[in-house]
Amino acid sequence: MNRDLVIESHQWTQWPELASVWSALAGACEHASFFLTAEAVGAWLDVFGQRLEPSILLFRDGEHTVVGAAVLVRRTVRKGPFAIRRVYLNTSGEDDADSACIEYNELLCRPGYEPAVARALRAHIDREPWDELAVP
Repeated sequence: MNRDLVIESHQWTQWPELASVWSALAGACEHASFFLTAEAVGAWLDVFGQRLEPSILLFRDGEHTVVGAAVLVRRTVRKGPFAIRRVYLNTSGEDDADSACIEYNELLCRPGYEPAVARALRAHIDREPWDELAVP
């Protein structure tokens, strides 16, 4: 599908209102792993939300149907003398020692919307400077 999507950015504290939307989308996705279920995302937010202050993105086709979703964490990490501005996709971004180790990390989106959601995500993260996209 070659469409422009509307992106809504929500604070992580809005998860209780968004969990059912996320759950419905995960159920419609062909390849959504356990790590992208509403239960797993909710548990991760309970543990790391306050420390990392992630954003929850919803991608809509027009203004109605949610066709994609993602959790984004922005952090600056040190690599020797360098400060690296990282953007983390979904339930990642915590310190290595605290990592919950997400597996099968991917874009959560309805079948056929993968390219459109990927383009919209790139446009969204490009609104602020970044050096590295981390998709563990």
